[in-house]
Amino acid sequence: MASLKTEAVLNHSTRVILKGKNQNVEVPATCCGTWSWGEKRPWGYTEERDLPGIKEVWNLLNKEKIGFYDGAEGYGPLENERIIGKLLKDMTEEEKGEVIIATKWLPFPIFPGRLWPVGIVGALKKSLERLGVKQVDLYQKYGVPLASNQIEYNLLRTVPEKSGLLAACHERDIVPLAYSPLAQGRLTGKYTSKNLPTGRRIYGNQPWEIIDPLLEAMKEIAEKRDVPVSAIALNWVMCKGAIPLGGARNGKQAGENSKALGFRLTNEEVERLDELSVEGNTLAVIQAG
Repeated sequence: MASLKTEAVLNHSTRVILKGKNQNVEVPATCCGTWSWGEKRPWGYTEERDLPGIKEVWNLLNKEKIGFYDGAEGYGPLENERIIGKLLKDMTEEEKGEVIIATKWLPFPIFPGRLWPVGIVGALKKSLERLGVKQVDLYQKYGVPLASNQIEYNLLRTVPEKSGLLAACHERDIVPLAYSPLAQGRLTGKYTSKNLPTGRRIYGNQPWEIIDPLLEAMKEIAEKRDVPVSAIALNWVMCKGAIPLGGARNGKQAGENSKALGFRLTNEEVERLDELSVEGNTLAVIQAG
């Protein structure tokens, strides 16, 4: 397997992993765009003129073991998937197993139910019918302009910062919303290695020998600024360019969280906390990094 971030030479046998929730998909390092297959605008597709060339492309890429094709229900519209379906129909099951098919859901035209989950699933089922397959390797949706991106981000999980996700959001004017900025209470000063939180608190679940030194630094900064420890945790998130979603179960907690406003940690204070922070990890279901 190869990483596209490396300077390694990518060849016909190179495979890149697309990570899925339940299973991964291995794809060649190049993909054949099929927008022109069946699309009259802007490509002026006609079956008589273009289909022979499409078959040449199909046969050549499959022979070279790099048969990775990107189609869409919106190409044609619909005709693109029908063409790919006809090409697949002429293959043996073994040959089909070596071909990677990606297609896309188009959110237009908008009609009742189209944007609902049942509408997306229904569109996928129709795509499968046109393609003549039981499943596709990759199902995509056209880009939706993002206003925000909600991620777990706190001093005990700095993955979004280390991975470049925060920087990518800032470059695109997407506002990061940091959930669990207090690491489910671990960064409020209420708990220590001698007074552990109760219940199943999976976010920010780091060893207390790591958390205790961080809390000591946070408490020292909080005392100098005359604010709660939780305010330091939240202000650190704001200093990183994200909006902290500090949970509150009562007025006292809400008031403490609001103390995160009205000041800004110095660069030295941020750096000190950074040195004691933890990169953390990623859960399989809802976390991004």
